[in-house]
Amino acid sequence: MGSTERSKLIGVIDEGTNIARFAVFKLPDLEELFVHEVKITQITPRDGWVEQNPVEILEGVRLCMVEVCLQLEQHGYQVKDIASIGITNQRETTVVWDKNTGEPLHNAIVWNDIRTNSTVDKVLARLPDQNHNHFRSIAGLPVSPYFSALKLNWLKENIREVRKACREKRCYAGTIDTWLVWNLTGGIDGGAFITDVTNASRTLLMNIETLHWDPLLIKTFSLHVDMLPEIRSSSEIYGRIKSESVLDGIPISAILGNQQASLVGQRCMREGQAKNTYRKGCFLLYNTGTRCVHSTHGLVTTVAYQMGPDRPPVYALEGSVAVAGVAMKWLKENLGLLKDIPTDSEASNYSFAIPACEKTRVQILGSPAQPSNRFSSANNRLAFITRCKGCAQNLAVLSMHNIKKNAWKVVYKSYGFSAGRHTRSPNTMVFACEVNRKAQQQ
Repeated sequence: MGSTERSKLIGVIDEGTNIARFAVFKLPDLEELFVHEVKITQITPRDGWVEQNPVEILEGVRLCMVEVCLQLEQHGYQVKDIASIGITNQRETTVVWDKNTGEPLHNAIVWNDIRTNSTVDKVLARLPDQNHNHFRSIAGLPVSPYFSALKLNWLKENIREVRKACREKRCYAGTIDTWLVWNLTGGIDGGAFITDVTNASRTLLMNIETLHWDPLLIKTFSLHVDMLPEIRSSSEIYGRIKSESVLDGIPISAILGNQQASLVGQRCMREGQAKNTYRKGCFLLYNTGTRCVHSTHGLVTTVAYQMGPDRPPVYALEGSVAVAGVAMKWLKENLGLLKDIPTDSEASNYSFAIPACEKTRVQILGSPAQPSNRFSSANNRLAFITRCKGCAQNLAVLSMHNIKKNAWKVVYKSYGFSAGRHTRSPNTMVFACEVNRKAQQQ
């Protein structure tokens, strides 16, 4: 490669719920040149519990980096052609580790884990109004098992090693971005202990207006600020990759939670633009600009991005459907019902598959269908199912339910974009457009 082509590549770590990958893109057209990915093991010790091994996640990312760098060299590039690296990650998933040894103190508790339902009840019992929305004006979020604060509280209260490490002030805690950055920039040898505003906004510990850890929230969940990372913007140099990595010396210069990254990737950078991602879950994010809008219809307020430490934050409203693509995977792997979403128009007239929703997620209380098969699994509580296409159509119904709940009341015009592997199904997208059109007419 000539010198004029160097420093025109960027690397991206994409650490999702099921897969970790590393990709290299060529600027300025963002052509994906090389990518490698590995699966991440889901650990389900009990019904409703979902864990992952933090070391497996870290080593998976490192392996992907090595493999992509080999591909680069085989095609005439050099590793130093990569100017910087960004990170996008599964949000809310929580890791605790010993800052002196770098060893995890427990498996990571994944975002869709619901073991903290009882913790929610205990927290609510201590609040004067006993209301899930008590902290919305501060954090933009309800008290829910979904968010990191509840997971950290559970770990401290139930895991002896975590409790002891907290008492001795050697416990570090963070979301997946924090775990990766700390390790990749040196770990116990001066690793950067940071997170970005998009991930911090999903913890139920950050003040959504000041972008700092909130003392009241930290006290409510019996935590201490020393265990939490420094909150930084979404775009700045956090540190450089160190030591044994093939990417030694390359700066890490961007972090976004995965759904916020999808919003940016779909170029929804203007107020009123929205995207809907159909993957394991289904996530609608609606750009509200620099206004921090608080929903009265169940959507959560989150930071969409902050493009530099001196730039103002941009906010979004978000609606989540916990069970989306994972339901299709369940159908395929457990019932052998489909290779792809059916397109037969008679396959699902008035038939839907309705996932049982956690209390603080989108809830649909009825459907025109009658269930024909009942089933459940450790990760996916599907209340009932009728036909395959009905399952696909349900994704559209739940997604548009998110929009109908609030988005049209925020600004007078919006633009929709879809992302995720299930957008490859024309049937699902056509149905989503039809539901969207009818929702706007009502």
